[in-house]
Amino acid sequence: MCQLGPSEYIPNRVNSFLTSLEESILRRHNYYIITTAYRRSWVLAANGWLDNHRTVSSRTHLNYQEKRTFSQNYKTVVNTTHTIDV
Repeated sequence: MCQLGPSEYIPNRVNSFLTSLEESILRRHNYYIITTAYRRSWVLAANGWLDNHRTVSSRTHLNYQEKRTFSQNYKTVVNTTHTIDV
């Protein structure tokens, strides 16, 4: 098991994918953003844990509306780990 760093930690590269609104939503709901070395993916792990069996993967490319919908649903996915391929 691996616990992530503080919720304030968001890599600079995430700005190319997430808007400032999305980043603020992540911080407000205590999400963590990390990158994996072996996959080009953003992993959003609720409560700072990676070992969550309920994982939802998005399509490889998200269009604008999908990004807005995903952003709006952050607050409803507590205890769920999302992998966003980019």
